[in-house]
Amino acid sequence: MAHNDAYQWPPELLDLLIELVPRLNRSKEGVLGFLRGAGVSEDLLAPHRHQLAADKSAVSKYKIVRAVLSRINEQGDAGLGVRREILKRTIEFEDFSTLWPDDRLPAQGLQASVRDS
Repeated sequence: MAHNDAYQWPPELLDLLIELVPRLNRSKEGVLGFLRGAGVSEDLLAPHRHQLAADKSAVSKYKIVRAVLSRINEQGDAGLGVRREILKRTIEFEDFSTLWPDDRLPAQGLQASVRDS
């Protein structure tokens, strides 16, 4: 196993984040903003921005998050800061009243699971 593997999210945590991050953002653009704010490079986000501009209905918040977080998780040491910031932002999220009503309780449960991971 390469040294970089020690800094990657375990599969269970990655799956929790892939379910949580889209729920914390009401829109696809919000997801991109959340990821950019966490330090994700525009190189990783640009293909998703282009997809949204071409056909918004062809992509989901979950597909965007799965693709971007999977790529960040593969970056080893280079992605460590971004991975930490994404975790920090998801754990510190407090205003669940801003979420879609159907996303509030699942998001709170997912957040608790991420904290416990």
